[in-house]
Amino acid sequence: MLTHDFDEHLPAKAGATVGLSDARWILTEIDGQPAPRGNADQVIHMTLTADGKIHGFSGCNQFMGTYRLDGDRLKIGPLASTRMACERGMELERQFLQALRGSVHFDISEQLLNVRNADGQVMLRFRSSRLR
Repeated sequence: MLTHDFDEHLPAKAGATVGLSDARWILTEIDGQPAPRGNADQVIHMTLTADGKIHGFSGCNQFMGTYRLDGDRLKIGPLASTRMACERGMELERQFLQALRGSVHFDISEQLLNVRNADGQVMLRFRSSRLR
């Protein structure tokens, strides 16, 4: 199993609104449903860095790429990933990466990040996790 440099059970500082690049974002919902864990019981997560890079675990593989902010719009891509085949997490990975690709809207409220499509529908919901 891969080790992580974050604790999925420790939220960011209570009551504080975290910035997009201040936290590791753990997927909690996908298309309005609770997010299952991926391969090897790992949580799906992403980190956006202040220099415009994004990386994380998408259900089976590690992914990485770039992003750009424009107001409440988040332009993600292109993305690259490792190319493992997994017994569990492949469909979840496809759904997750498809929702991230392209230009999406986002909002952050305290420790929650919502990624919305052009119609305003929440496609992905994340909670922040404290980096160690």
